[in-house]
Amino acid sequence: MEMGMLNFRTGPFYAKWAADWRDAQNAEGDVPYTAPYAQDAGGGPAWSGFCVTMPWQVYLTYGDRRPLELGWPVIKKWLAFIETKMGDGLLQPYVGIGCAGSPEWNFLGDWVPPGRKQGKDRVDDRSTLFFNNCYLVYCLQIAAKIGRVVGDEAQAETYAKRAEELAARLHARFLNPDGATYANGEQTYLAMPLLFGITPPDIAPRVMAALKRDITQTREGHLNTGMHGNYFLTKYLINERRNDLLTLMHTKEDFPSFGHMIRSGATTIWEEWDGDNSQIHNTMISIGLWFIEGLAGIRYDEQAPGFKHFIAAPGIESGLKRVDATLATGYGKIGSAWRVEGDALTWELTVPPNTTATVVLPAAELGAVRESGRPVEAQPGLRRPVVENGLFLGEVASGTYQFTSELPPN
Repeated sequence: MEMGMLNFRTGPFYAKWAADWRDAQNAEGDVPYTAPYAQDAGGGPAWSGFCVTMPWQVYLTYGDRRPLELGWPVIKKWLAFIETKMGDGLLQPYVGIGCAGSPEWNFLGDWVPPGRKQGKDRVDDRSTLFFNNCYLVYCLQIAAKIGRVVGDEAQAETYAKRAEELAARLHARFLNPDGATYANGEQTYLAMPLLFGITPPDIAPRVMAALKRDITQTREGHLNTGMHGNYFLTKYLINERRNDLLTLMHTKEDFPSFGHMIRSGATTIWEEWDGDNSQIHNTMISIGLWFIEGLAGIRYDEQAPGFKHFIAAPGIESGLKRVDATLATGYGKIGSAWRVEGDALTWELTVPPNTTATVVLPAAELGAVRESGRPVEAQPGLRRPVVENGLFLGEVASGTYQFTSELPPN
């Protein structure tokens, strides 16, 4: 849905869909895996949790509070239902609406990563338990943010505390003896705890090193993720400015990869990496957000939704030499076009009227960055320029900017 919202004007579509989900909630608070309601649709918390994640994403992308306000009662009721499924401090497997006759379509983990098929050869129970509880942490964290936006501070604090407690419990129980991996050690089960803050800061570098090692060595530069893992791995690597790893995985042409799909004649995205089952599906399309958020570096700011303020951080470390992108927002088009020639970067950034942006660029020192050929300190509309940890940071008002930078050595 994040890819869809960045590439299409989907606000009315999601507003209608949110209403379907609100209508489908049962008296106990459970939410079905699809809406409008369909029998035997597979899922679990990562499907029903759409009632939490979707309104929040609409708010971030479009700045529309209404899905949060209308959805808040549904969110609270669903999380209260989930609380009844807790045991031994963790969310336990349960059967959702409409799946009593098909219990195998419940409490699923990451959907069809390479080599795993629908209904069989699924991930082990311990890893699936970890996955669904990580996802619950994610939902609780988002619910806490939503509560603050809609003014329910007490409930927001409750959710934030529950998220922290569950995160600590997951780290303690699922960190493997190597001190660097969780559950089965695959990419999804490393990216999720890193992204959600389940991994304590002092442990995170070891887990990140294990993730990098799995991508570059164990998988020989390939991804090893399904529907959910694709999204969370992409989000985490963008956050960490590891577009180089995303480029490595997304320029492969053998199995499993998007290049393999293309070489196999795919004209739409498959449901599974080997082409089985659906030939036009939305499970693997998270790559679409990477082009905007990672490569172009146009990223929303949760404190100023709808791109009223945004982060502009071009993905120079991707290894690409040229990126051109625009993003249509309610304020106008954001533009990001950059080139790398040798160790020189040129970047044209367009900030729409009535918006501001935080600029993030690789730079060894402040003097290495110029705007319209002049020192950044002398430019009106550019405030608080600094260089920290090899990155130039500055705040810009609306307008079009021509940045140049001498890139630091790798």
